[in-house]
Amino acid sequence: MPLIWALACTWLLVASLGLWHLFSSDYRAFLHKNAPDIRQTPEYKTGKITLVHYIDEQCSCTRFAKPHMRELKRELTNVNHIEMISNDSTMLKSGLNLWAISSPSVSVFSPEGEILYHGPYSSGDVCGQGEDLVMSRLEQWYEGYKQPQFNVLGNGCFCPWNNSIDKQINK
Repeated sequence: MPLIWALACTWLLVASLGLWHLFSSDYRAFLHKNAPDIRQTPEYKTGKITLVHYIDEQCSCTRFAKPHMRELKRELTNVNHIEMISNDSTMLKSGLNLWAISSPSVSVFSPEGEILYHGPYSSGDVCGQGEDLVMSRLEQWYEGYKQPQFNVLGNGCFCPWNNSIDKQINK
């Protein structure tokens, strides 16, 4: 009987350490000390609502965001979807890469190019859990609420935006 208890306690300890390592490594505040000044909001005018998805493929949190991104693309076929990939030089001219804070995250722009929302996809600890903040913000906009919304104070699974190309160019 003591051997069974020892095995059960060992299994519980190993499982707890594994889960802690899996989730604690990238569990942090969305807004970090090296984040850009969000008061300097970019404009991105396309004539349609535009979602800019900030993705860092090296971030372990991306695996939680991908299903949510696919769902948004499937549901929101009448909007532009732009994927801003960390360390990808193809979107440098837009200036949006200089404004990214954390990954995974999303910016929503009105057809006139004004920022409507910037922050995580959902309110849960990992993407796909909790309230869908993107759809909620779009519903508010369609109902007439036009003020920008910055959701940057939460904690969850995020990686600081890393763009070594910007650092090379801006030296």
